[in-house]
Amino acid sequence: MFKALYRKYRPKNFDDVVGQNHVISVLKNAIKMDKIAHAYIFYGPRGTGKTSIAKIFANEVNKNENYQSDSVDIIEIDAASNNGVDEIRDIKEAIKFAPTEGKYKIYIIDEVHMLTISAFNALLKTLEEPPSHIIFILATTEMHKIPATILSRCQKFEFKNISNAELVERLKYVAEKEEIDIDDQALKKIALIAKGGLRDAIGILDQVSNYNMGKVKLEDVLDISSAVGDEEIISLYKLILEGNSSGALVKYTEFIEKAKDTKLLLNDLINLSRDMIIYKNTRVVEFCEYDLEGLREIIEKIPSEKLYKNIEYLAEAEVNIRFSTEYVSYMQICLIKMADSWMGKEVERSLVDKLEERITMLEERIRNFSTNKINEPMPTQLKVDIEKEEKMDSTLQNNIKKIERKEILSSSASLEVQTKVKNIELEKIIIPNKEKIKEVISQSSDKFTSYAANVFSRIMQESISSHSEIYELFQDANLKYSSKKAAVLIFKNPQDLFRLESNDSYKEFIEIRFQKLLGVSYKYRVFALQEEQYQALQKLITSENVSLEKKLDNEKKREDKKVSKIEALFQDIIVEE
Repeated sequence: MFKALYRKYRPKNFDDVVGQNHVISVLKNAIKMDKIAHAYIFYGPRGTGKTSIAKIFANEVNKNENYQSDSVDIIEIDAASNNGVDEIRDIKEAIKFAPTEGKYKIYIIDEVHMLTISAFNALLKTLEEPPSHIIFILATTEMHKIPATILSRCQKFEFKNISNAELVERLKYVAEKEEIDIDDQALKKIALIAKGGLRDAIGILDQVSNYNMGKVKLEDVLDISSAVGDEEIISLYKLILEGNSSGALVKYTEFIEKAKDTKLLLNDLINLSRDMIIYKNTRVVEFCEYDLEGLREIIEKIPSEKLYKNIEYLAEAEVNIRFSTEYVSYMQICLIKMADSWMGKEVERSLVDKLEERITMLEERIRNFSTNKINEPMPTQLKVDIEKEEKMDSTLQNNIKKIERKEILSSSASLEVQTKVKNIELEKIIIPNKEKIKEVISQSSDKFTSYAANVFSRIMQESISSHSEIYELFQDANLKYSSKKAAVLIFKNPQDLFRLESNDSYKEFIEIRFQKLLGVSYKYRVFALQEEQYQALQKLITSENVSLEKKLDNEKKREDKKVSKIEALFQDIIVEE
């Protein structure tokens, strides 16, 4: 009888295992030093070797010379079908008896998260104080469903996705052993489709070898797996980046007609987005899995923020598709969002052109001030144009710095002209919610701000292990001001600020934690600025305060003059007490 390749090439000892070196190293040393724990939890994605390593470890501790899956001392239990309290009671009775052949009796409970609450409670005491000859190995793909009382009594080992390079190497080994002639490109595609699972990868190889009796090519893998080729993926993404939503929808319809898998398509688009971000920041193609030659020109023009937003749209669609049968509709909506986002249909007129136009206008205005000393305010239309670009704030500021680096003002320019130009430069920096932030600053106190800053530091410390993404986002942020209604955070990295503003869940997390630890409600009242925006705001506040003081001083002088005139007119009838 034919044996499936993934079963035939299941590892028989630690040396056969692909990946998971961090797990194997600890287990081998534990056996060597005779420090065997009574309970282990193996958790991680499917097809990464949890059950295989459990069996190998069970045979090693009992010093079995051969890989014996039918050993009477190694008992495998499928918790998906044996998840009741009665099955656990049977285990409690059975563990009283000593092992028959080896030193230990090992219970491997697969998919342990499927046990009922009653079953977990029945297992708890046994797991805490088992007989010395008993070892429990619990395997699961959903660690979060296991009660903390069980977790605290076990040594935990995380199994990670196997890298594409390791998958390709193992697939080549299996192909050579089975005399399967297959292209390298086909092997790489199988590794990508498997998403780090060796069992899935070998299963696809087994299937595609029966599809083509000759040399297996990339097209065969695409046909079997319903995946989309790299060139077609890049062609679709190019339409998206060009804002051609109708073209993208037509392309997707062609994929559907060819019975291509939408879930695999989503995964490919996410991976391609990642490659584009990597290339845009490093300019190193070796770090990318896709050939980006045809996209290089457009990558240079597209801001990174658009690519980040695209990944968010794809992730959202992936979640929606997972719990719905309307995958075509969700995918079509996702494609339209991606094509129309950020610059919309005006992508043909590049962002750079629009920014350069505004920069030219600003340069001309400043030049007029410098040479003609004309006391003329910034055009209202220019302000409106800049405000329209508020969402592209960081990019706009980087381009406006070109002006600041130029020596526009001559050495003979008067102090008055320089002051006017300086005020215009402040206006160039867009500050969202400026008036509200100024209100927070005026209502804040040093004592309360210091207390809130300490709470913010505590939130960051707690997030290091439990919410690493939150910690990564906020680690360079400083809480500068806080009242009992709102707070102001300053970010050094403009990219972090964009990520914060593009995803409400980040702010919501901080607001909830502040409400719990600080006792005040910050809901929708955590304001964020870049360092440059903050500096500009400080200068504006200082300038306004100076202007206010001058205004009050002038009013006082006018009042004094009024009183003097009254006294002059009625001094003859004024009676002093």
